[in-house]
Amino acid sequence: MKFLSFVFFLCVISAAHAQPGDIMAMRKAKLQKVEAALQSDPTNASLLWERINIVFKPHFDLYKRAGSRERFQNSAAAYPYYILEDLDYLIANTTSMKVRNKEVSLVDYYFRRGQVYYILGDVEYAIQDYLTALELNPRYELKRQICLSIAAYYYNLDENYSLENYEKALSYIDLVMPKEDLAKSYVHYNSLRSDHFEREKIQLLKASQKTARLVTYLQLSLIHISEPTRLGMIS
Repeated sequence: MKFLSFVFFLCVISAAHAQPGDIMAMRKAKLQKVEAALQSDPTNASLLWERINIVFKPHFDLYKRAGSRERFQNSAAAYPYYILEDLDYLIANTTSMKVRNKEVSLVDYYFRRGQVYYILGDVEYAIQDYLTALELNPRYELKRQICLSIAAYYYNLDENYSLENYEKALSYIDLVMPKEDLAKSYVHYNSLRSDHFEREKIQLLKASQKTARLVTYLQLSLIHISEPTRLGMIS
């Protein structure tokens, strides 16, 4: 396993009205607390997962390129060598737990490890972990993230134009967003957006030259926009 020196994105802990310095201080204090607890209980799965979420929770979109090391918000921070080790441990022990009323299990660990590999530039390891995670029947919210990450893998796999890769990327978006059908009601995921992957789907339909599907998709979008919203129907 290659351990390259790299920097990457630290998740921002939400804090109302907090200044950047305050957020960094809060994150550092939380990390110190977790690591202190791990000193006396080094194999505590809940603490290991919490530490991973403090130091590595990157944002992925369709345009995320492999090897695009994110910067630490705190430039003085060192590479936390333990991320892959922690994930390897959690995977080896098939540990499941409840975190904020959600089940965290193998599918989460494989997906997160795939993201680490992807950012490191080890794309073949990344796609193996993504596909393993997908086979583990993830909950829908996580399945969306996994499919988007796989789509990003194919979309950015080659420097040059690749119709085959664009079609593969689109196929994974289709796994979590039904194909367009004018004869059916438009799928509503929430009251504000009708398609969680609207931007990505339009881009991929263009890239993969699916002109007929793109036209249908845009027609459906126009139909949805012209329909009164639920809020608008309330008098």
